[in-house]
Amino acid sequence: MAILCLAQTVHATPVGSLSCATSTQQITFNISYFSFGLSQALNIGSQSSGAGAGQATPQPLEVHAALSTFVQLAAAAADGASMQQCTLTTMLADGDRAEFLFKLVDISSITAFAERTGNWRTPAQYTDVQLKYMSVKVKRAGGSDDGGTTIAPYIAPGQNNN
Repeated sequence: MAILCLAQTVHATPVGSLSCATSTQQITFNISYFSFGLSQALNIGSQSSGAGAGQATPQPLEVHAALSTFVQLAAAAADGASMQQCTLTTMLADGDRAEFLFKLVDISSITAFAERTGNWRTPAQYTDVQLKYMSVKVKRAGGSDDGGTTIAPYIAPGQNNN
């Protein structure tokens, strides 16, 4: 049994944690993978000054968590209420912590996965969660500047910075 638990840990070594505040509870769990970003359609030429020209669009925050988080996250998704804020905390290469603060967050999909790759005795099992958000701020946990790599917060059109 101990070997099985150790093998499961190898598949899901945390790269950070995610903590989300709903109207009724705080949901916090470790994550073994995360991905998010912004995209911008390039409109080059004289017809590029339309109503959405130059605006960045947030790409979903995708995280992988332990399979056991599925039930808790599925309940939050079924509730349907937006989470006011989610905080993703991770370690930087220099050992400092970084925080990504996501505002007005909705769970757009949640999927449970299990597959056998590499070690045929131990399946990789995890929950994949796709989250949509209105804005994101990036900062070090201490609040100090990270030397020029801080991304300016994305604020959706018509939204305030609160």
